[in-house]
Amino acid sequence: PVLGPRRLPAFQDYRRVRSDPDTFLEFLDSIANVPWLVSLSITRGGGHFCDGSLITTWWVLTAAHCVRNFDAADIEVRAGSAHPEKGGWTRLVERMVVHPDWRNDVNFNFALLKLDAAFELELNVDVIKLVGADVRYAVTGQQCVGSGWGLMQGRPVGELHGVIVPLVDPGVCKATCSRCETANILCAGGNGLRTCQGDSGGPLVCSGRLAGIASSGRSCGSQYGLFAFVQTGRKWIAQVAGI
Repeated sequence: PVLGPRRLPAFQDYRRVRSDPDTFLEFLDSIANVPWLVSLSITRGGGHFCDGSLITTWWVLTAAHCVRNFDAADIEVRAGSAHPEKGGWTRLVERMVVHPDWRNDVNFNFALLKLDAAFELELNVDVIKLVGADVRYAVTGQQCVGSGWGLMQGRPVGELHGVIVPLVDPGVCKATCSRCETANILCAGGNGLRTCQGDSGGPLVCSGRLAGIASSGRSCGSQYGLFAFVQTGRKWIAQVAGI
Protein backbone atom coordinates (compact mmCIF):
# COMPACT_ATOMS: atom_id res chain seq x y z
CA PRO A 1 0.00 0.00 0.00
CA VAL A 2 1.04 3.59 -0.58
CA LEU A 3 1.48 5.43 2.67
CA GLY A 4 0.93 9.13 3.20
CA PRO A 5 3.92 11.47 3.25
CA ARG A 6 5.75 12.25 6.45
CA ARG A 7 5.05 15.84 7.49
CA LEU A 8 7.65 18.18 6.10
CA PRO A 9 9.69 19.93 8.77
CA ALA A 10 8.76 23.53 9.38
CA PHE A 11 10.90 25.76 7.19
CA GLN A 12 12.72 27.13 10.24
CA ASP A 13 13.65 23.56 11.25
CA TYR A 14 16.09 23.21 8.35
CA ARG A 15 19.40 23.80 10.13
CA ARG A 16 21.50 26.22 8.09
CA VAL A 17 24.83 24.44 8.08
CA ARG A 18 26.23 26.60 5.31
CA SER A 19 24.85 28.74 2.50
CA ASP A 20 26.08 29.67 -0.93
CA PRO A 21 25.92 33.42 -1.59
CA ASP A 22 24.69 32.92 -5.15
CA THR A 23 22.07 30.21 -4.86
CA PHE A 24 21.29 30.08 -1.13
CA LEU A 25 21.12 26.29 -1.13
CA GLU A 26 20.56 25.21 2.46
CA PHE A 27 22.08 21.91 3.54
CA LEU A 28 19.83 19.41 5.28
CA ASP A 29 20.72 17.46 8.38
CA SER A 30 19.25 14.14 7.34
CA ILE A 31 17.59 12.29 4.50
CA ALA A 32 14.78 11.72 7.02
CA ASN A 33 13.65 15.27 6.19
CA VAL A 34 13.02 14.19 2.59
CA PRO A 35 12.81 10.37 2.78
CA TRP A 36 11.19 10.04 -0.65
CA LEU A 37 14.23 11.55 -2.39
CA VAL A 38 16.36 9.02 -4.28
CA SER A 39 19.59 9.23 -6.23
CA LEU A 40 19.88 7.83 -9.75
CA SER A 41 23.30 6.50 -10.73
CA ILE A 42 24.74 4.67 -13.69
CA THR A 43 25.38 1.02 -12.89
CA ARG A 44 28.93 -0.30 -13.03
CA GLY A 45 30.34 2.73 -11.24
CA GLY A 46 29.14 5.48 -13.54
CA GLY A 47 28.13 7.85 -10.74
CA HIS A 48 25.13 9.98 -9.82
CA PHE A 49 23.36 11.78 -12.66
CA CYS A 50 19.83 12.74 -11.53
CA ASP A 51 17.33 12.60 -8.68
CA GLY A 52 13.90 11.05 -8.31
CA SER A 53 11.02 10.55 -5.89
CA LEU A 54 9.70 7.33 -4.41
CA ILE A 55 5.94 7.34 -5.05
CA THR A 56 5.36 3.70 -4.08
CA THR A 57 7.75 1.13 -2.70
CA TRP A 58 8.14 -0.18 -6.28
CA TRP A 59 8.08 2.98 -8.40
CA VAL A 60 10.23 6.11 -8.78
CA LEU A 61 9.11 9.27 -10.60
CA THR A 62 11.82 11.31 -12.29
CA ALA A 63 12.30 13.53 -15.36
CA ALA A 64 12.15 11.96 -18.81
CA HIS A 65 15.15 13.96 -19.96
CA CYS A 66 17.25 12.32 -17.23
CA VAL A 67 16.84 8.82 -18.64
CA ARG A 68 16.43 9.39 -22.38
CA ASN A 69 19.92 8.05 -23.15
CA PHE A 70 19.73 5.01 -20.88
CA ASP A 71 18.19 1.58 -20.82
CA ALA A 72 16.48 0.43 -17.64
CA ALA A 73 19.39 -1.92 -16.88
CA ASP A 74 21.80 1.05 -16.85
CA ILE A 75 20.19 2.69 -13.80
CA GLU A 76 20.64 2.10 -10.07
CA VAL A 77 18.35 3.75 -7.50
CA ARG A 78 19.64 4.63 -4.03
CA ALA A 79 17.28 5.47 -1.16
CA GLY A 80 17.77 6.26 2.51
CA SER A 81 21.11 8.06 2.21
CA ALA A 82 22.12 11.71 2.32
CA HIS A 83 25.00 10.83 -0.02
CA PRO A 84 24.17 10.19 -3.68
CA GLU A 85 26.66 7.35 -4.19
CA LYS A 86 27.03 5.52 -0.88
CA GLY A 87 24.99 4.32 2.09
CA GLY A 88 21.30 3.54 2.25
CA TRP A 89 19.83 0.82 0.05
CA THR A 90 19.99 0.28 -3.70
CA ARG A 91 17.74 -1.29 -6.29
CA LEU A 92 18.14 -1.86 -10.00
CA VAL A 93 15.55 -0.69 -12.52
CA GLU A 94 13.49 -3.44 -14.11
CA ARG A 95 11.30 -1.30 -16.36
CA MET A 96 11.30 2.30 -17.58
CA VAL A 97 8.26 4.13 -18.94
CA VAL A 98 8.42 7.65 -20.42
CA HIS A 99 5.29 9.78 -20.73
CA PRO A 100 3.92 9.32 -24.28
CA ASP A 101 3.41 13.07 -24.78
CA TRP A 102 6.93 14.13 -23.84
CA ARG A 103 8.71 15.90 -26.69
CA ASN A 104 12.17 16.74 -25.29
CA ASP A 105 10.98 19.77 -23.34
CA VAL A 106 9.41 20.53 -19.96
CA ASN A 107 5.87 19.58 -20.99
CA PHE A 108 5.06 16.10 -19.62
CA ASN A 109 8.70 15.63 -18.61
CA PHE A 110 7.97 12.46 -16.65
CA ALA A 111 9.50 9.00 -16.50
CA LEU A 112 8.55 6.13 -14.20
CA LEU A 113 11.10 3.56 -13.07
CA LYS A 114 9.94 0.19 -11.77
CA LEU A 115 12.40 -1.37 -9.35
CA ASP A 116 13.59 -4.96 -9.35
CA ALA A 117 12.58 -5.21 -5.68
CA ALA A 118 10.52 -3.01 -3.40
CA PHE A 119 12.12 -0.71 -0.86
CA GLU A 120 11.18 -1.30 2.76
CA LEU A 121 9.75 1.79 4.43
CA GLU A 122 11.55 3.10 7.49
CA LEU A 123 12.76 6.39 9.00
CA ASN A 124 14.91 7.34 6.01
CA VAL A 125 12.83 5.74 3.25
CA ASP A 126 9.24 6.74 2.63
CA VAL A 127 6.89 7.46 -0.24
CA ILE A 128 5.24 10.76 -1.10
CA LYS A 129 1.74 11.33 -2.39
CA LEU A 130 1.09 13.18 -5.63
CA VAL A 131 -0.53 16.58 -5.77
CA GLY A 132 -4.31 16.34 -5.89
CA ALA A 133 -6.19 16.49 -9.17
CA ASP A 134 -8.07 19.64 -8.20
CA VAL A 135 -5.33 21.62 -6.41
CA ARG A 136 -4.82 25.20 -7.54
CA TYR A 137 -1.71 26.92 -6.24
CA ALA A 138 -1.46 30.59 -5.46
CA VAL A 139 1.46 31.98 -7.43
CA THR A 140 2.32 34.48 -4.73
CA GLY A 141 3.23 33.38 -1.24
CA GLN A 142 3.08 29.62 -1.90
CA GLN A 143 6.29 28.22 -0.42
CA CYS A 144 7.64 24.90 -1.70
CA VAL A 145 10.74 22.81 -1.02
CA GLY A 146 13.17 21.51 -3.64
CA SER A 147 15.92 19.05 -2.72
CA GLY A 148 18.73 17.08 -4.30
CA TRP A 149 22.46 16.78 -4.87
CA GLY A 150 22.99 19.53 -7.44
CA LEU A 151 25.83 21.94 -8.08
CA MET A 152 27.01 24.87 -6.00
CA GLN A 153 28.97 27.52 -7.90
CA GLY A 154 29.46 24.99 -10.70
CA ARG A 155 31.01 22.33 -8.44
CA PRO A 156 29.37 19.09 -7.28
CA VAL A 157 28.71 19.27 -3.56
CA GLY A 158 28.18 15.58 -2.82
CA GLU A 159 25.90 16.53 0.04
CA LEU A 160 22.15 16.63 0.31
CA HIS A 161 20.70 20.10 0.14
CA GLY A 162 17.33 21.74 -0.05
CA VAL A 163 16.00 25.12 -0.96
CA ILE A 164 12.78 26.86 -0.04
CA VAL A 165 11.34 28.53 -3.13
CA PRO A 166 8.20 30.56 -3.80
CA LEU A 167 6.02 29.75 -6.79
CA VAL A 168 5.71 32.52 -9.35
CA ASP A 169 3.47 32.97 -12.37
CA PRO A 170 4.35 30.28 -14.98
CA GLY A 171 4.36 33.02 -17.58
CA VAL A 172 7.60 34.29 -16.06
CA CYS A 173 9.36 31.05 -16.99
CA LYS A 174 7.65 30.84 -20.38
CA ALA A 175 9.74 33.81 -21.41
CA THR A 176 12.78 31.50 -21.37
CA CYS A 177 10.92 28.39 -22.54
CA SER A 178 8.94 29.20 -25.65
CA ARG A 179 7.62 25.64 -26.04
CA CYS A 180 6.35 25.44 -22.47
CA GLU A 181 2.61 25.45 -21.93
CA THR A 182 1.85 27.35 -18.74
CA ALA A 183 -0.71 24.74 -17.66
CA ASN A 184 2.01 22.07 -17.73
CA ILE A 185 4.69 23.77 -15.66
CA LEU A 186 5.46 25.25 -12.29
CA CYS A 187 7.87 28.15 -12.08
CA ALA A 188 9.67 28.74 -8.79
CA GLY A 189 12.48 30.85 -7.41
CA GLY A 190 13.52 34.46 -7.43
CA ASN A 191 16.27 36.39 -5.65
CA GLY A 192 18.76 33.60 -6.32
CA LEU A 193 16.61 30.83 -4.85
CA ARG A 194 16.36 27.89 -7.26
CA THR A 195 17.47 24.35 -8.01
CA CYS A 196 20.61 23.68 -10.04
CA GLN A 197 22.20 21.17 -12.40
CA GLY A 198 22.25 17.76 -10.75
CA ASP A 199 18.88 18.40 -9.11
CA SER A 200 17.11 17.39 -12.34
CA GLY A 201 14.35 14.85 -11.83
CA GLY A 202 14.07 15.74 -8.18
CA PRO A 203 10.97 16.77 -6.25
CA LEU A 204 9.31 20.09 -5.69
CA VAL A 205 7.08 19.53 -2.67
CA CYS A 206 4.24 21.95 -1.93
CA SER A 207 1.99 21.51 1.10
CA GLY A 208 3.39 18.03 1.67
CA ARG A 209 2.59 16.73 -1.83
CA LEU A 210 4.78 16.07 -4.86
CA ALA A 211 3.89 18.96 -7.15
CA GLY A 212 6.80 19.37 -9.55
CA ILE A 213 9.68 17.50 -11.17
CA ALA A 214 12.85 19.55 -11.63
CA SER A 215 13.27 20.03 -15.36
CA SER A 216 15.90 22.72 -15.76
CA GLY A 217 19.10 23.69 -14.09
CA ARG A 218 21.99 23.56 -16.51
CA SER A 219 22.90 27.04 -15.36
CA CYS A 220 22.58 28.18 -11.78
CA GLY A 221 22.71 31.77 -12.91
CA SER A 222 19.08 31.85 -13.99
CA GLN A 223 16.69 33.36 -11.50
CA TYR A 224 13.94 30.75 -11.76
CA GLY A 225 13.63 26.99 -11.94
CA LEU A 226 11.27 25.10 -14.23
CA PHE A 227 9.31 22.10 -13.01
CA ALA A 228 7.00 19.74 -14.85
CA PHE A 229 3.64 20.06 -13.08
CA VAL A 230 2.81 16.62 -11.67
CA GLN A 231 -0.90 17.30 -11.85
CA THR A 232 -0.80 17.20 -15.67
CA GLY A 233 0.65 13.69 -15.62
CA ARG A 234 -1.24 12.44 -12.60
CA LYS A 235 -3.68 10.17 -14.46
CA TRP A 236 -0.90 8.56 -16.49
CA ILE A 237 1.30 8.12 -13.41
CA ALA A 238 -1.55 6.48 -11.52
CA GLN A 239 -2.31 4.11 -14.40
CA VAL A 240 1.28 2.99 -14.92
CA ALA A 241 2.26 2.74 -11.25
CA GLY A 242 -1.07 1.37 -10.11
CA ILE A 243 -1.83 4.00 -7.50
